[in-house]
Amino acid sequence: MPWTAVRIDGGEPLPFGLNLSRNIWHCHPSVMLGDRYKVGKAAVRTFRLETADLGPLRDRGVDCEISPAAFEGLPVAGLVGLTRYEPFLLDWDRLTWTVGADRPEDWKSLPIPQTSRGGPMVDAIVDGRRARLAVLSFFPWGLQLNHRFVRSNRLWNSFARRRDNHSAGGVPTFRTVVVGKLQLGDLAFDDVITRMHNRPASYRHVNADDVDGVIGFDLIRRMNIYFNRSRVSVVSPQDRERVIDARPPPTVRASYSRARQEPYADDRAGFVPRDIGGALEIAWIDPTGPAGKAGLRVGDVIEDFEGDSGILGLPHAVTQPAGTELRIETSRNGKRTWRTLVLEDRV
Repeated sequence: MPWTAVRIDGGEPLPFGLNLSRNIWHCHPSVMLGDRYKVGKAAVRTFRLETADLGPLRDRGVDCEISPAAFEGLPVAGLVGLTRYEPFLLDWDRLTWTVGADRPEDWKSLPIPQTSRGGPMVDAIVDGRRARLAVLSFFPWGLQLNHRFVRSNRLWNSFARRRDNHSAGGVPTFRTVVVGKLQLGDLAFDDVITRMHNRPASYRHVNADDVDGVIGFDLIRRMNIYFNRSRVSVVSPQDRERVIDARPPPTVRASYSRARQEPYADDRAGFVPRDIGGALEIAWIDPTGPAGKAGLRVGDVIEDFEGDSGILGLPHAVTQPAGTELRIETSRNGKRTWRTLVLEDRV
């Protein structure tokens, strides 16, 4: 996730993620502890920031929502809704976000037929099948397909390159596959990492009625994006003297960036642990993955890890590039053994 330092109401700078989807900001309660938020009591969920300084940009009167659990585990204090600052250009090659940028005429256009409450949507062709995808920048995957779209197109078993991801209880939660061809307007992408959720028929996603899935952050990173949804004034058809301030469908243009997906980082080791009081017990394992090849089994306890921060650093260590060797100490039936895992890209 891209982020920038933001100074709220003259306080210390805080790291905020840049969210391509929403017009409103989101803050973690830790940012706004005090009279505005009381743990265990009725909480004020919305408030207004008097000032917010984003580098040289000073904003005033920023609408904000408190999200108690939205950013757990992320190194950010909140999310900045970038659609508040349009037009803007997000350039991954230069790692810059430019507000008030001119429209790059030589870039490709992306079709945005409408917007949902979560942000813009884009028409796409997924391996020859038409789809409508929401643009949600905080999903850390290449693409996520709605379970109904997967069912109606009989996609669950249709991809040759795939793997199942499991919960700590061994239940398949989603399937990671590779879409060979993805067309977004005039842009085409090869080998897009995709997740298909194993949901019951009764499951309803927040955008299930509008879209077939979401474009994940890793895929968005492969595009430099220009976004503009400038307001226009139109005359009310009921009252010809009343002018309505409206927003047309946004202008979105994009070009290919040099950034690449890192879609395997969540599961390069091939096991799911659970905490058992300071140690990690292996709750599920792929026998064909790195952990299985190293001789680990379900029920083994990870006691130590040769790396920064010891066992606390293991969750980060398993996201390192393929080919990285990890030395971990496990116990089984009271016997401790050091084992070496070689991380793999597993799709």
